[in-house]
Amino acid sequence: MCQTISPQQPTRGSREVRELLLDYLQTVPPARWPGADGVTVEDILLSYPELAVAGCVPNQGELLDRHPELADALQDYFDRKTDRL
Repeated sequence: MCQTISPQQPTRGSREVRELLLDYLQTVPPARWPGADGVTVEDILLSYPELAVAGCVPNQGELLDRHPELADALQDYFDRKTDRL
């Protein structure tokens, strides 16, 4: 089972969205983190949707509810990720 904690409230912008998502992803065991076996930060961020479906991290709707100050940046981030898949 996944344990979820709430990271600090970030300020607006795409950098903050990345940091917010990475904060949530750090709470998911086992730790698969950049630098280990060639895993990059982008690889970790790409795993977010899969972990959200598993209930390990907040899904897109929950993120938007929890962080309304980042609603536009979060929506833009997920739209761009969806376009790349």
